Amino acid sequence: MWQLTSPDIYGYDVIMLDEAQDCSECMRDILERQQRHTALVFVGDSHQQIYAFRKARDALMNVNHTHTYYLTQVRWCIDKCFSIASCFDFTMCFSATVFTKA
Repeated sequence: MWQLTSPDIYGYDVIMLDEAQDCSECMRDILERQQRHTALVFVGDSHQQIYAFRKARDALMNVNHTHTYYLTQVRWCIDKCFSIASCFDFTMCFSATVFTKA
């Protein structure tokens, strides 16, 4: 219902959405409307989308963006984990998508 009021969120230079790969269309619409006056940063991993069953959409793939940055260092995982994981054939890809003011 709040979405239908076309809310504007003022007072922030940046609004950041974490887990953007599981964003609802409603939340994405609300956030995209803020681009007129606030920078948006969407952070997530498209390979970890788990809420498609509840109609969540991958906001990282469904919005126009100006920059994409990939995580090149992970501080929450020790090197030993990476050496074990490197034995398997898979790719971990984390990204942050940045939207600048129009």
